[in-house]
Amino acid sequence: MKTHTWFVRSLAGGVLAISTLASAACGSGGSSSSAQPQAQVPTLATSAAVPASATSTAAATGAAPTAGTPASAARPRLTLDMTNTQISALYDRYSQCEARNGYSKQKNVEDQAARTKAENACVGDDPLPPWQLDASNPKAADFVHAVVQCLRDKGVQYVSTSAPEGGQYGISFGGPDNDSQSITLGMQDTPECEKQVAAQGIGS
Repeated sequence: MKTHTWFVRSLAGGVLAISTLASAACGSGGSSSSAQPQAQVPTLATSAAVPASATSTAAATGAAPTAGTPASAARPRLTLDMTNTQISALYDRYSQCEARNGYSKQKNVEDQAARTKAENACVGDDPLPPWQLDASNPKAADFVHAVVQCLRDKGVQYVSTSAPEGGQYGISFGGPDNDSQSITLGMQDTPECEKQVAAQGIGS
């Protein structure tokens, strides 16, 4: 059976906070155009800082890329201390860009050509995951491992790291039998564990 996976992901297509509980291990894709679960989960508050080199000014200002600036260099990045409102604003911007470029999840969700065209046009508006969970961060695996250990210390029996998907790491709960207690405790305690681990500077 598939396990539940906790992924930091987008609000596009669903009501999410900073993390997503997926009923399948696939979690989420690297782009917010992927189908998202319709689930509300806790917001994480932490003082962890994302390195300046990994953070775009657009993440704080929502500013569009300036002329002559590669779109990929100006992509906003989610951070572990963002509120739902801040995250929603970033993904609303991305969805609006897709709509301007001929793609809507409501109208032409199965039109792969339109989707690809819009994704290519809007790459500069597609938020990156928090640096601590970004697969391009060489310390991200250490962060996720430490979060898993924290969860085990809190009594979550079936929890493990998941291989990066869509450019970010996730955490799987429930084991092969989808143990409900592990899933419940995992959802409950993950924000606090992420906060504790980030405060230690792991993954930064």
